[in-house]
Amino acid sequence: MFQEARENILPVHDKDLQRWARQKAAEDSSLIFEASEHWLRVFKHRHHICSRKITKLVTRHHADDTNAIIESADSFVRDAKREMQNYAPEEVLNIDQVGLELELHSNRTFSYEGEKVTMVRVRSKHLTTHSYTIQPMISAARKLVGPLFLCLKEPKGKMSESE
Repeated sequence: MFQEARENILPVHDKDLQRWARQKAAEDSSLIFEASEHWLRVFKHRHHICSRKITKLVTRHHADDTNAIIESADSFVRDAKREMQNYAPEEVLNIDQVGLELELHSNRTFSYEGEKVTMVRVRSKHLTTHSYTIQPMISAARKLVGPLFLCLKEPKGKMSESE
């Protein structure tokens, strides 16, 4: 069950391992089993399972799109660098977003020791990163340009009842 959960990029915690062990033990009525803290510690050690910081959030369609996304990003960076050479640093602007979460998620999950990238699936990456967003505009000369925009996410998609 653990292996299937990780193959499906789902988060796994102590309670999940204990619940799965109790379910499996219940299939044999002659067993008397308690998924104790000691059992859990020994199980994780025996199967090289440890708590890991989640390093990347992905959606279900991530695996299908990965190569196309990487190539598209590399192409964009090459084209942008070439085009920016035609402008002064004060004329090259970047707008970025910083947001807060609507969908809470754990920053840790159990996975295999030595894993390079620990992924976990969420309902929507957008909901994990946005509740409201600020958008500063910065030039390539490292100067803040213009006003700082604040975008609020309202439950009904409106700022007030009069809209």
